[in-house]
Amino acid sequence: ELKSYNPPLTRLPNFHGFWKENVALADEQPLVARTSQIESFSSKIKVTRVVFDGFLDKSPITGWFIRAAGGDGGAEKRPTLVQYHGYSGNKGRVTDYLGWVMLGFCVFAVDVRGQSGESADNASYEPGYVRGYMTRGIKSESTYYYRLAYMDCYRAVNYVLTRDDVDPSRLGVMGVSQGGGLSIAIGALHE
Repeated sequence: ELKSYNPPLTRLPNFHGFWKENVALADEQPLVARTSQIESFSSKIKVTRVVFDGFLDKSPITGWFIRAAGGDGGAEKRPTLVQYHGYSGNKGRVTDYLGWVMLGFCVFAVDVRGQSGESADNASYEPGYVRGYMTRGIKSESTYYYRLAYMDCYRAVNYVLTRDDVDPSRLGVMGVSQGGGLSIAIGALHE
């Protein structure tokens, strides 16, 4: 029965237009990225703390850009992964990404707005949601929490593309649980 099940489509007629408009807004809004070096446990790893303005409300969205220090001074363009964490989690520890760095990748690990990491959520939501993030602002697509979270994650990719040490033709997104969902959404939204 599952092989033949064909549910009715519930996508609203303005679905593509809505996301196209959000992408345009995210691309037009300046990132205003601020960076600072973090002292690493090893001279072979370079860790940069990055804070950029979140979508529309400019909530500070924080991540770590991690790469091998290397002798190239950062001039070599490297494949890069943008990492989104699971629901109510955070970017973790720098050591969580060493396997990727040792393979030659750069990693940008981002804290999703308002969850248990460093990223804030300055948006205001109407009352009537249950505890957590899943239903904040859910009464309208324009006030929904995940609209902002998706576009923050989209803007994280935009940040990575501004870097001289990133090869834009070898860029990926990854994550598990909520991070996997964010990766799928960003894969669909970002060229």
